[in-house]
Amino acid sequence: MGNVLPLFDPSSETLIFEGQMWDINDNRIFNARFEKYLNAPPADSAEDQAYRATMEQIRQALSPHNKAKGSRVDLNGAVALLERASTFRQDGRMSESIANAVYRIWLARKQGRELELANERLRRVRSDTVRNAELSSRPSQLRPANSSSGTSGTQAQPQAARAEDMVGRLSAAGEYATRYAEIQAKITANEGVMAVSELESKLEFQGLMVQFFMQRRFEHVIAAARIYTEFYNDGGGRLQFKEGSDASNMFKDVAGFDPTVTSLDSLANEAIQDTAQAIEAFDFLIEKGERASASKRLMEAFILGEFLPPVQTVSLEKKQSILEFVRAYNQLLSSLEVKDYALAEEKVNALRALGQDFDHSKPLAAINTARLTSNMHVQTAINEGLRGNEQAYKENIAAATQIWPTNPELKTAFDSMAKQGNRQIQTINDLDRLIATRSFRQINTDKGRYIAAVVDDPKRQEALTEIITNITTIDIAIQQARKLAEVGNTYGAWETVEQAFKEFPDDPPLSKARSDYATEVAPFVSALKQAEELEERGQTGAGLAWYLKSRQMYPASSYAAAGIKRLVDRSLPEQAPSGQP
Repeated sequence: MGNVLPLFDPSSETLIFEGQMWDINDNRIFNARFEKYLNAPPADSAEDQAYRATMEQIRQALSPHNKAKGSRVDLNGAVALLERASTFRQDGRMSESIANAVYRIWLARKQGRELELANERLRRVRSDTVRNAELSSRPSQLRPANSSSGTSGTQAQPQAARAEDMVGRLSAAGEYATRYAEIQAKITANEGVMAVSELESKLEFQGLMVQFFMQRRFEHVIAAARIYTEFYNDGGGRLQFKEGSDASNMFKDVAGFDPTVTSLDSLANEAIQDTAQAIEAFDFLIEKGERASASKRLMEAFILGEFLPPVQTVSLEKKQSILEFVRAYNQLLSSLEVKDYALAEEKVNALRALGQDFDHSKPLAAINTARLTSNMHVQTAINEGLRGNEQAYKENIAAATQIWPTNPELKTAFDSMAKQGNRQIQTINDLDRLIATRSFRQINTDKGRYIAAVVDDPKRQEALTEIITNITTIDIAIQQARKLAEVGNTYGAWETVEQAFKEFPDDPPLSKARSDYATEVAPFVSALKQAEELEERGQTGAGLAWYLKSRQMYPASSYAAAGIKRLVDRSLPEQAPSGQP
């Protein structure tokens, strides 16, 4: 449904979630997270298996068909297992959140029982008050009898006594009425506290379930939903959202109804099933060598069920196979973005070799279109140059260079303007001066003019091509590092620019990026440098310790992995030296 579950459209390779659409092939956050997953080992350790077994025990305990408990739910056992599950690293303390919510429900109901007992006592006191008020309203039986004899003074005494008795009865009635009102107010207040406490615990539990659902923690959704039905028997458990809130609109606008706890349980089970089927399809495709389709099925499974066992247990070998394809595909996108169509064509051919099902028609169409358009501008430049229209010549050369900077047809355009030898000589002199001062960035900025100037000079042409290629490579590295840094992977950003810096140490933007990222991950860089120094001095054990420390800071570090492999190979050779047992 798009806004309830993430919806992947394989025809356009877009993801729709919460009313927004992303191209998963051009989304920095997704690419970084997916690549991190592809580099991670499978979650099949003893701890992972114990955690999954615990989650299965929780599901069994909450099943109404629990044979161990006579086909009834073992709520107390499930809560105890939730506390155990929360101790595992994989759980992220989410099971503890469910257990705490259950505990708060128990506290609310305990408080409700105590308030109900208090109300029972208050009701008895209220009954006594009513009875006492009734008795006090009756005339006193202790008044002296009226006498018809005597003087007028003796006749006035019974009247005074009656008046005094009436005043006393009215005063007592007022006190009882006040007491009755106080008792009734206390009973009403206690009932209000009971209702509010019950409602608060219920809404809190519902909010927790929705939160788990949005986080794609579907196993926890199922556990919470089944615990909820044990506490609240309210006809399906309709979720109560604030009218007009994002959550309310998300479900109403798309699904057309307010969801219930039962519907969340059903959707969570469906998501688990869809994830399992996607992984089954992935395994089948990877065995057939169809990496393009396999990568898409794995992306679908990862988007929907990143934390589910079928996704977490994919072998590292299969993920590395997909990683090779995904990296080549991302490099294709980057090369197309910087208009390096030679590299783009190379990556298209590589992708066709990696995955027999790779659709190469779209990128090849883009490459050929760019080449054709650039060549048309070159031809127009030649014609305008022959007419003596220098301004039009420059504009078309610039346009051709903008579309395809390394277009070899630019040489043809220069041949048509060979008569302008002095200008060519000046341009070549400028190029030599910039090369001598290593001002490669300035050369790249005005590369169209220099390409046209050196078309007859193979040596300078080779140097210029190398400069342009190097700058393009540097820019791609800086761009990739920036994307990694934007999603919080500063370690990966530093390693990306460090690899480029070792090859191009004189590029100012690259040096600045390297310095900036090194400052942000200074402890990691320091650990790697310390490990390299110890390795050079032959201190294998200490160097290995520092490499392990750096990998602990950044598990996906290629530098740390390579250093560890070198030192382990040095310490544990495959064959013992001759002459030794």
